[in-house]
Amino acid sequence: MRVNQSMSRNIYTITSDVSLLEAYTIMQEAQIRHLPVIEEGQALVGIISERDLLLRATYEDGEIIVSDEDTVKDIMITEIITATEETSVSEAALAMVNNKIECLPVIKSGSGGHLIGMITSTDLLSLLGQVFTSNTHDSLPFTFNIIAGPQLSPPQGKRPWE
Repeated sequence: MRVNQSMSRNIYTITSDVSLLEAYTIMQEAQIRHLPVIEEGQALVGIISERDLLLRATYEDGEIIVSDEDTVKDIMITEIITATEETSVSEAALAMVNNKIECLPVIKSGSGGHLIGMITSTDLLSLLGQVFTSNTHDSLPFTFNIIAGPQLSPPQGKRPWE
């Protein structure tokens, strides 16, 4: 299965001169956590996350205060890990896990960075949910390798929720 079969195509984008407040407002209204930053003709130049914005925010009386003077250019990540429409879903998932990121902008192959979509951890979890609620486990378009990690034991003593 390829990324272009699971990615979001109708995505919000911003330019680097947008204020952090405007970027945060877009994220809140659209209920999204990432905004690709584009310039001339959809060329991807950066990305910002809600976490990036919140790290720059201040908090007063329980309210989040985001600067309307600083711009996206001040905090955007410019070393972007991307996928193309031909990247496999499993490659995209591994790239996200290995780099501890929540999304991959998808660019058109050979286009010089022309943004065509995004694949997010939510998209991948949705796909996984579809796979496991269907009765076609024997004909999956990809395989899962279960890797055993270190055994974790519960903390000793009283648990926080008790």
